[in-house]
Amino acid sequence: MDIPDLDNLDAVLAPDAAYERLGSTLGDRRDGRVYLHDPRIRTAVRVAIAARRPLLLRGDPGSGKSSLAPYIARALRWRFYSFTVTGRTQARDLMWHFDALRRLSDAQARRPEQLPNRVDNLEHYIEPKALWWALNPATAERRGFADDHVLTDHERAKDPGIGPEANAVLPFGLGAVVLVDEIDKADPDVPNNLLEALGSMQFTVQETGFITRASDAILGGLQHAPLVIVTTNDERELPAAFQRRCVALYLERHAPETLVRIAERHFPVSKERIDAAQEEARRRGIFEFVATELDRLQKEAVDKGRREPSTAEYLDAVQACLALPANPATQQSLWDQIAEMTLSKHDPFAEKRAAARAAGT
Repeated sequence: MDIPDLDNLDAVLAPDAAYERLGSTLGDRRDGRVYLHDPRIRTAVRVAIAARRPLLLRGDPGSGKSSLAPYIARALRWRFYSFTVTGRTQARDLMWHFDALRRLSDAQARRPEQLPNRVDNLEHYIEPKALWWALNPATAERRGFADDHVLTDHERAKDPGIGPEANAVLPFGLGAVVLVDEIDKADPDVPNNLLEALGSMQFTVQETGFITRASDAILGGLQHAPLVIVTTNDERELPAAFQRRCVALYLERHAPETLVRIAERHFPVSKERIDAAQEEARRRGIFEFVATELDRLQKEAVDKGRREPSTAEYLDAVQACLALPANPATQQSLWDQIAEMTLSKHDPFAEKRAAARAAGT
């Protein structure tokens, strides 16, 4: 299949109610509606699609790694699945879940004289997860039941994805994007245990022995393989075998001028305002001032061995200035407090205490 041309994608996409539950208005913007991409990002996505390999995103926390996957899914109009990794995550959590407790409860409630029922069919207790749905939604809906098994409505699994249905007519064809967020938080065995599913596009459901394979359309090249976007903050080194099977991209730190462009897209001025031109100029002044301050504070953090403020925190500071409202260029005292609470986030009295202790000795 032709690899999608991403050069003409807009940085701000049309509203989509289905994505609102991901967090589109408050806090971290994880709905993917706004994303300022560059040629490196577009090329990395196209290479991952062409190579049928996961895209491993590296970069500072708050640099926009998690937002890329929903943005690409929305831009291409592909189905979107999201999974956030924790310290308790197992590889199978991305593929399926077996509800052993529910089966035990059903077994205890069954009367001895009853004929074999749902307890004897383990498929009833299989819940397909993101990778299964992305690889083969038909078998995921059937939970791995044989083709000759007539499904009831109760037996059909519900697709947890967001986006167009399988029968939709789409400009870039059918496809799916799977976000595996913060994989470095998982046990080191998790990435290695995903190698078969990500590399061969198949895995075996242990409880039933059902082999889940990518659909015939994917295997035959008639449909794009799922684009799996894996993010890491590099808190833990990923296994070499996993890295070898990924296309890797490091998101570079945003320069002040890029931060301004990002803020302009996140906080646009309504064209219906009578003073739209003046408001745009006012906001741009705030965007530029805060971007310059962020750059200064990042350098200061490096010199003092502190954590550096991120792009996400830059947007928090901008939003605070717009909402209060505050002009950081003229309200120095207020800006110092905003910067301390949204960007620096270190103890402002630590140096005074240290100096007092030194004077006391």
